[in-house]
Amino acid sequence: MARPPAPPLHLTKKERTQLEEIAASVSLPHRAVREAKGLLMAGEGVANSSIAEVLGVSRSTELAGWAKCAKVEAANRSSPKNRLIR
Repeated sequence: MARPPAPPLHLTKKERTQLEEIAASVSLPHRAVREAKGLLMAGEGVANSSIAEVLGVSRSTELAGWAKCAKVEAANRSSPKNRLIR
C-alpha cells in the first residue's frame, strides 16, 4: 500500500525569494542549486519521488534533504538572525 504524499512544505515569501535566487544561480555550487529547486518543488506540493526523478537523485537522497531542511528550519526559528541556509 502506498503512503499518502507529504504535505506541501510551508515557505514564507522571504524564503521562497531566497530559494528562487539560489535556484537561478550559475555561480553557486550545483548541490545548493539542486536543493533549492527541490525545496521550491516541495513548496508546490510535488511528491518526493517526483522531485527526486526530476532532479536526478535517488528518493533516499531527497528524503535526506528533507531531514536536513527540518534541522535547519528548527535552528532558524531559534536563531536571532533567522537565516534560511547555513
